[in-house]
Amino acid sequence: MLLWPLGLALDMICVSWIVLFCATVSARYRDVPIMIQNLLTVLLWLTPLMYFPEQLGSKRFLADYNPFTHMIALLREPLLGGTPTLNDWLVVLAIAVLGWIGTLLFFARFRARIVYWL
Repeated sequence: MLLWPLGLALDMICVSWIVLFCATVSARYRDVPIMIQNLLTVLLWLTPLMYFPEQLGSKRFLADYNPFTHMIALLREPLLGGTPTLNDWLVVLAIAVLGWIGTLLFFARFRARIVYWL
């Protein structure tokens, strides 16, 4: 249970760069929020929320390559009495670091234009 706050903090760091990137792009292109909504709907069904990835059998790669699966594992496993795998921690950490680097470079380039896009 002690790993849950660490998993929550890492998930929040990972989600925050996604929000900043999507908000910046959505300010410029008005169709992007609709596309994001549809993409998240598809990812919701591919993310094992109500089932375990092992139940997918030969289609398990659908869950393994979904980044939200690893983010959910960091929160679900400590609550179920288990521990998240090292792979889950490394994938979410890599997504957070690489995502923030890319988003900060993107935001630094376009932040002056956001006022005109709105």
